[in-house]
Amino acid sequence: MFDYKARVKSLQDIAKREGIDYFFIAPGANLLYFTGLDMHMSERPTMVVVPAEDDMFAYCPKFESGKVAKVTGIEKFVNYTDEEGPFETVKRWVENDKVKKDAVIGMEFLAARLMEYDVVRRALPELKLIDARLLMAELRMAKDQQEIDLIQKAADISDEMISAMRQKLAPGVKESEIRKAGMDVINKHGVKLAFMSVASGPKASDPHSTSEDRVIQEGEFVIIDTGAIVSGYTSDITRTLPCGNVSDEMLKIYEVVKKANAAGKAAVKPGVTCEYVDQVTRKIIEDAGYGKYFTHRTGHGMGLEVHEEPYIVDGNTQELKVGHVFTVEPGIYLPGVGGVRIEDDVVVTEDGCNTFTNYPREIQY
Repeated sequence: MFDYKARVKSLQDIAKREGIDYFFIAPGANLLYFTGLDMHMSERPTMVVVPAEDDMFAYCPKFESGKVAKVTGIEKFVNYTDEEGPFETVKRWVENDKVKKDAVIGMEFLAARLMEYDVVRRALPELKLIDARLLMAELRMAKDQQEIDLIQKAADISDEMISAMRQKLAPGVKESEIRKAGMDVINKHGVKLAFMSVASGPKASDPHSTSEDRVIQEGEFVIIDTGAIVSGYTSDITRTLPCGNVSDEMLKIYEVVKKANAAGKAAVKPGVTCEYVDQVTRKIIEDAGYGKYFTHRTGHGMGLEVHEEPYIVDGNTQELKVGHVFTVEPGIYLPGVGGVRIEDDVVVTEDGCNTFTNYPREIQY
């Protein structure tokens, strides 16, 4: 589906530009992005190695070679057996390929464990190690049309999830029952769940509250935060739904958050900075007197990961580009009372942005 060779070539161009000799890519979103290989971490380390000047190869257990070759098309392997263990193999690679002792190695600190680092360090004790996360993100942030189409499919399913969960919402219903209504949609479409949180009443004052068996009461707001995964690409939507008639103060807060969500999206266009979008969104809430209750960033990038670059936060001066995908999700959280968050997924276009998530933002009684 994707042109993995072109992606690897772009990564090699970055390696040459940055003076990196090798990228060691551990299992995770970047391995999937550059090779199509979706593997989990285990006690047997596996990495794909991308040299600046040569063909990439795989370092993995010998019995995994067939699977890795089939998925990635990789022809060169540095293998080890269970009897030998993972360390001596890398030493032989260093000797056979005459790798310089002070090679510059790029590894993603967020994905690689100390195990992966130790494997390389034992063979190259003088290596120069850099965190390659942002260099890889440079390629991943701007989505192509195939990626955008998959995110849209995931967003359409998440819209449907919110609709099904809204229909189930009523006084006396448990959060777990609302969650099940969303899972029924996921199962119907045969896709994966990215995550799901259903937080009602006072629990909704915690931005990362978890779903429980709490019984939802009349007059409470319920924050539903969820997403679907389609062919690896995720959506991320939050809607705040009323259970009956909520208080005037919470209705006021809802309108402030809705206004901030709209202002944030209206601020998006190529060339503006991530922090500018955050500042525009945050100012609406601050001007309404609730600034201290907006306790997180305005948004985060998304794609193969629910949270990835670019991060829409004060202090991030990175400029937005066409194809950047991220969330706009202002919120207000009153401790012990409740909260409101409205979250949409957007993609930067030539003259602004398009919104993937389209479930209504007006209060849905």
